[in-house]
Amino acid sequence: MVSKEEQELIDLRMKWADMPILNFWHDTNDAPDTFFDELLDESRGDVTTETKAKRTTTRSTSSGDDDKEKATSSYTGAVSKGAKIAKKPTKKGWGKFWKYVDPKGATKLADGRAGSFPSPAARKSGLECENMVITKGLDLQIGYGRGTKGVTAFEKGPVRGTSEYMKIDRKCNNCGNLWPVNADFKDKDSQKKCPKCRKSDDFKDVKGPYKQSGEVLVIPVGMVGDGQTVAFMLLTGAEAKKMSFLKPGDRVCVRGWIKGQGYDASVINGLGLSGSGLKHYGFKFRKGGPTQAVPLITLGSRGYDGYIKKV
Repeated sequence: MVSKEEQELIDLRMKWADMPILNFWHDTNDAPDTFFDELLDESRGDVTTETKAKRTTTRSTSSGDDDKEKATSSYTGAVSKGAKIAKKPTKKGWGKFWKYVDPKGATKLADGRAGSFPSPAARKSGLECENMVITKGLDLQIGYGRGTKGVTAFEKGPVRGTSEYMKIDRKCNNCGNLWPVNADFKDKDSQKKCPKCRKSDDFKDVKGPYKQSGEVLVIPVGMVGDGQTVAFMLLTGAEAKKMSFLKPGDRVCVRGWIKGQGYDASVINGLGLSGSGLKHYGFKFRKGGPTQAVPLITLGSRGYDGYIKKV
């Protein structure tokens, strides 16, 4: 027969088993401290081992290999400007994400600016990447007035798509470095500069244009502890394929680039991001549909050292 106190502890364990931190009062006369220790360890993903002399706790990971749960930027396209963020994507507001929407610094999404993620000021203070959680996106409300539409495409996880575009391989005459560029952006100043020695307009095209295929991954994310969706994250190519295991509830740490991007919620498969630079990724953007600009986070260009890792 289970006592009332024991049942309360069982219910508590079931309720909080997936949370990283437990905050509660307890009377040590109700249960031994080891029960609460084991409950806390289990909620953190720790492995508890008992020995005759002492109890030890070791941190565990889901894969045992950090490299398998981290992807760095391989993007070589051009940098584009952002659209103004004029409306919150959910009824819950921005929460802690407000520091990117309307800060005192240079990156102000409300004004259509683009910039580093985390912000340069946060970087200087020691924040290498921003902790975020992957959501189901069910709280997203895109559009205005009667055109407002909910989004269900991400209920089972991030949306995967395919990309197909034309690619050119370039070789620097100064240092001999080889680098690929998207043919759509081949005349941009950023694509005519060697990413290794940084010399501009001193290269030759050694291959292409040729067709390049890959994957794309669109992920709704929120700030840890806030409980609402605040932005989309876009991964392409090798990064998209490597991180396709991510699911709602997973926590990630992200370093990259952020800007406002038009989004059309009427595109059923979730790939409703606008922008000519995204057309070869299979995105659709229907004019006149329930659209608005939303924050979009990418890993930035390859020389920027952006990354995403599961934590």
